[in-house]
Amino acid sequence: MIEFTDSERERALLQFLYDSGLRRSELPRVTLQDFKDITSLNSEKYISRDTDLPIHPDYVSLKVKGSKGRGNQIKPRWTLLSLVTIKRVEKYHASPLYKKYARKYLKPSETPAFLNAEGTPYTPNSISKLLERISKRAIKHGRLNRLISPHKLRHGNAYSILQSKDLGSNYVDRLAIVQNCLGHNHLSTTQIYTNIPQDIYKSMCDENGDTLTKAEKMKRLSEQTQLRIGIKDIK
Repeated sequence: MIEFTDSERERALLQFLYDSGLRRSELPRVTLQDFKDITSLNSEKYISRDTDLPIHPDYVSLKVKGSKGRGNQIKPRWTLLSLVTIKRVEKYHASPLYKKYARKYLKPSETPAFLNAEGTPYTPNSISKLLERISKRAIKHGRLNRLISPHKLRHGNAYSILQSKDLGSNYVDRLAIVQNCLGHNHLSTTQIYTNIPQDIYKSMCDENGDTLTKAEKMKRLSEQTQLRIGIKDIK
């Protein structure tokens, strides 16, 4: 689906939405400051016992201003992001296009992390329309057989964690990670995600049939779909 938009801005947003597992109502609350905080955390060096070389983890935590209940009350939680996704979004933030629109905001904590083609913040409704528009293009070209909603991306996020053997020591550990990342109160809700459709499972494997980790999957997605943002770009 991500290949059916020519905008790196939209591609970065889609990868972030998939990798973070955020609800469509939560993404507009993510700010530039949230990414600056992640960068600060990642600058710390982790040293193993066997070597003095720094260890850079493949994942970092993002604090989410979560939505919960019918009234969308804010309930903070943490979710797990791949470093490669962070780097992709940071390249978007470094572009003249993003900086042009970000100047309207007084400080990073008030600056949306993602801005649309008009330079205004996304809304939950506009996020749904974006995925519908791109899904229809992919269906037209025979790459999808159904529309992809923001909630389907949450399912994809859960599947990628459950199959990522570098997260936790066993499947139960990974199920708990999914519960925390998606903001489920009850494990029974999370268990709905345990039955992975065969077509989605195949997309999580490499050419040898081995399951990719969440970080590896995001790395391949970035390498295969990243576009350069030029100074004259209007998208």
